[in-house]
Amino acid sequence: QTHESVIRNELRALRTASNLGEIHAACAVAAAHLESLQIFEAADFAVDRARADGSQGDMPLADVVVTVSERQRLATASTGVHSTAGEGSMDAEVRVRNLFGRAEVLGVEMEAGQHKSNTFRLYATKPRWGGADARLHAEVCKTVLSHQRKSSYSEKGHTASVSAAVGHAALPGGCHEVSYEAGLREVCHVPVRTSSWAVLSQRGLSAKSSLKHSFSRASLDDAILPTRGALLRLTTEVAGLGGVGDAAFQKHTAEARVHTPLAALGLPQLSLSVAATLGLLLPR
Repeated sequence: QTHESVIRNELRALRTASNLGEIHAACAVAAAHLESLQIFEAADFAVDRARADGSQGDMPLADVVVTVSERQRLATASTGVHSTAGEGSMDAEVRVRNLFGRAEVLGVEMEAGQHKSNTFRLYATKPRWGGADARLHAEVCKTVLSHQRKSSYSEKGHTASVSAAVGHAALPGGCHEVSYEAGLREVCHVPVRTSSWAVLSQRGLSAKSSLKHSFSRASLDDAILPTRGALLRLTTEVAGLGGVGDAAFQKHTAEARVHTPLAALGLPQLSLSVAATLGLLLPR
């Protein structure tokens, strides 16, 4: 069911290959990229001399035959429970890959908390757009956050965003991501007599239209539980574009983390982690 353009896009490097070694290297890279889409069980490449007489000068042409085995099960579902800020929550996610044959990922996430907080998110992702190390992502999200226990208010949010990311954080050039977000926020269920002025001043509806750029560079040995390496992330967000919405600001943040194993001190199971975050918020 996969469209042939998904495979052809990964074979563009073969056009510039001039010898068997370069063809072999390009095929190995293309196979790794195809398997990273997680829609194929395997991708096999066979190279042979072209049957037709299509030689260019002294350079004969070669036929490259790609055989892929598609995965039968492309839908996954997961559930879990967690606690955030003292509120227990249950979440569920359903994800489907390659539904339209373009290696896209479609998913829906739902979360419900014991204090009436809930989240619903619908998203779509297109990895390796055009055969390049680029990713397109779009999502819509609806959230309800209950702060009644500590701050006597609830917050409702409706957001829609699109983003494009180029590169990878582990590569020397890092990863650059540009995103646009449009959101509507409402602070509600505020008791007038007992709420603070800081909460009362935020009551009602507010809209935001923002453009964000982030750069990340990482050498972590594990993305979830790293024990070695470093991470640098720089983010700039500008809100109030085109006079849309009542939120207008510039926000700059910088995050750095360093992880060092303590094996040299006789503690092979432990590592030292140091993190720092800086931020600057400017009104527009």
